[in-house]
Amino acid sequence: MDREKRDKAGKGKKKTKSNPKKGVKSRPYLTEIACYQAHANMCAGYYKLMVAAKQENKILIPNPRFDNEVVRYEHRFGAFANLLTPPLMPYTQFKEVLEHTEKASIKTLYTAASRDFGQARQILETVQASVPDEEILNLITINKTNFVVASVLARDS
Repeated sequence: MDREKRDKAGKGKKKTKSNPKKGVKSRPYLTEIACYQAHANMCAGYYKLMVAAKQENKILIPNPRFDNEVVRYEHRFGAFANLLTPPLMPYTQFKEVLEHTEKASIKTLYTAASRDFGQARQILETVQASVPDEEILNLITINKTNFVVASVLARDS
């Protein structure tokens, strides 16, 4: 019986939502997430830039007698094997990604690299507007330079 009274009494009332306090951020790690996204775009740009430069023979390739790519890969990334996130990419998977990337034309790779650097710059400029920092300013300058260089290389190839 008490339950029926409570249900009837509660039907006409509106529920009020508690308003979040002004000044309290709802996403406290937004700046860090944006910075990591910018770094990821920079890495993608550098990767595409290096693949294109390698295809154009602008990068010296070590003599195979004195170099083993598998060993180099394992030594370079072996230190990250204990990390759970992100999982370490096995060399075979890296090689598959590299071979797939190498199928793209040089112009496409340079254009994609310039786009990655441009996106990184935009993200960092957004972050810099809310959190001024000298490191972010340096990264913006680096991305602007890389964007221009990759664009010129795309136009000239």
